[in-house]
Amino acid sequence: METVGILGGTERLRETLDGILPQCWRETMEILIAQAPRELDTRAPLELLAIFPKTSVGREEALPPCRLLLLPGTEAALISRCEASCAMSYGVSSKDSLTVSSLEADQVSIAVQRELVTITGGTVERQELILPVRGGLKPQPLLALVGLLLVLGVPPEQLTDLLEREMLAE
Repeated sequence: METVGILGGTERLRETLDGILPQCWRETMEILIAQAPRELDTRAPLELLAIFPKTSVGREEALPPCRLLLLPGTEAALISRCEASCAMSYGVSSKDSLTVSSLEADQVSIAVQRELVTITGGTVERQELILPVRGGLKPQPLLALVGLLLVLGVPPEQLTDLLEREMLAE
């Protein structure tokens, strides 16, 4: 079973993932949601550690080892505190792997600026994704969710349907 750690996630995020991810994936994945790294009680390295926006990590607090790390580009300094094979960032900088290229009232364009590695060993190629949004949704949490889904292996072409279905379920 693959273990995925999510720092800064909420129970609402768990519900969203339960509503989006196929049952067969949920059966092979343990998803740990925590507010601090010390709450991620892992005995083996995580397959993926995703850090959501505005997650506070103490200055000296180590991050658990992982194969893949997804974090806000503004927190790039955390890379030095985590033993990870691959790090990917999201944010508004041209240096980020995943960024918003345009935002409108009902849709957002997200640019995959560098290949993203998935937990299944595949890659998500550079591309532009046009996705639906609801009013008031902030770009950073959306980037974190889209990045998480892509790294978990959700095909980009399925994101629109999954996000629309999730927004209707709210």
